[in-house]
Amino acid sequence: MTEENDGAVIVRLAGWRAVRDLALADPLLAFDAWNELWLGAAAAHDRFLSLQTSRSLGDKGWSIAWRIAPR
Repeated sequence: MTEENDGAVIVRLAGWRAVRDLALADPLLAFDAWNELWLGAAAAHDRFLSLQTSRSLGDKGWSIAWRIAPR
């Protein structure tokens, strides 16, 4: 799901399908490592973009959001 808010685009995910069937020792740390790839891709695309990530893993699964905006 995406939305626009104050000149920023917010991308939200409910779940992380890529690791759905994996037994990860530290799922939050694994997400942080995977997320660094997206941060690098955003920087390579436009070094003036700001990309902020929020993520949580609870009883109902993953809740992930990226806020993409110009600096």
